[in-house]
Amino acid sequence: MTEHSKETRDTNFIHELTVNQTSIGAFIRSLLPVHADTDAVLQEVNITLWQKKDHFEMGTNFRAWAFQTAKYCALNERKRLKKSRLIVLDDAVLELIASTGEFCSEGMSKRRMALDRCLERLNSKERELLRIRYTKGYSLEKYGREKGRNPGTLRATLRRIRIRLKHCVFYQLRENDPA
Repeated sequence: MTEHSKETRDTNFIHELTVNQTSIGAFIRSLLPVHADTDAVLQEVNITLWQKKDHFEMGTNFRAWAFQTAKYCALNERKRLKKSRLIVLDDAVLELIASTGEFCSEGMSKRRMALDRCLERLNSKERELLRIRYTKGYSLEKYGREKGRNPGTLRATLRRIRIRLKHCVFYQLRENDPA
């Protein structure tokens, strides 16, 4: 392989990896519990893909190849979490989710943009509760103790927020889809 063709191949590979980055990240998040470090798993996937780039045949389905790698990295992360007793879903459920293959980057980005618009509509206390619960991985009991609030009330509030977000995203997507 000439130096020029190797550079072109690497450039094409980087393009494919970049274009699919959002979808790969969403796929990983779908396979792991909320408290998992999905960014670290995505980084591991990127490194693995780069190390194995010579095994990828240009012109074939990059996303399927990358998702297969992501699935194995997610399984390794789940094993690590299982040892620390932080895993929630059974591996069979993970396989079912991974096999659906419904990670269209355009659809995912539309849903993400709709969710972002809906999150902006929440008040600061609601956004804080979501952030604490889903990005910080706090238990509602711990957060309730810190804020002097009943965990049952926080659970009910969280449930209402999720329902509002679900409806909001649904209507955002419907409004933006004239079909």
